[in-house]
Amino acid sequence: MFDAAALPGAFAAVYPALFPALLLMLALCLHLLAEGVGVTLSRRGRLIAGATLVLLTLMLDGLLAYRIHQQAALVQLLTGQQETAWYLDTVFYLVLACGLGASLLWGAGLHGLLHLLGDADPYRQRQRRRQAYELELSQATAAGDSLERELAEARRSRAAELHGLRLEAIRLDASLHQELTVVRFGGRLKLCLDAFHGGWLQYALQAGHPAGGCREAFARFVTEHFATDAAA
Repeated sequence: MFDAAALPGAFAAVYPALFPALLLMLALCLHLLAEGVGVTLSRRGRLIAGATLVLLTLMLDGLLAYRIHQQAALVQLLTGQQETAWYLDTVFYLVLACGLGASLLWGAGLHGLLHLLGDADPYRQRQRRRQAYELELSQATAAGDSLERELAEARRSRAAELHGLRLEAIRLDASLHQELTVVRFGGRLKLCLDAFHGGWLQYALQAGHPAGGCREAFARFVTEHFATDAAA
């Protein structure tokens, strides 16, 4: 894959620039992903896509570092030195780290350059102002909805409180009427009962009835007095 000897002359000349071009394309993809241009993914989807691009960049850097390790191993073999495995080679990890760092710096530089060019573009400026207005409008709408929910909750709480107060007023009113009724008619009722009891006892004693004949005496008392009142 890394050997350009079998390629035609034109392709062999372009081949060394293949990996920088791939890294530039990955950096451009990261920029577009960060800006959300042509991307309809959610925040989590963008994070996953960004991590995938970084892993792809790391894989390409790993292939390049492995190719460099192969060339260094060939030199060691030709010079009679002891060959080192690629996962134990310090140069492999050094090339991997440098390649990944260069890729990230390249992507950050490209992102900053495109931002500078975008700031000077009137269309981009209008688009950013529109996005800022839309964000402000969405925030104001969310705040209004929250206030409406709080107001509705306060109304429900107030209605429940008023209902409880009405029930308490009805209960107190009924209790007051009950007390007034007892105060107003209690004395008269007691006087009537006392007069009736006194009259009944006087009648029973005057008639000479014993205690066992109280029931009959009371019946005659009721018949003589109340029947007479009814007839009158």
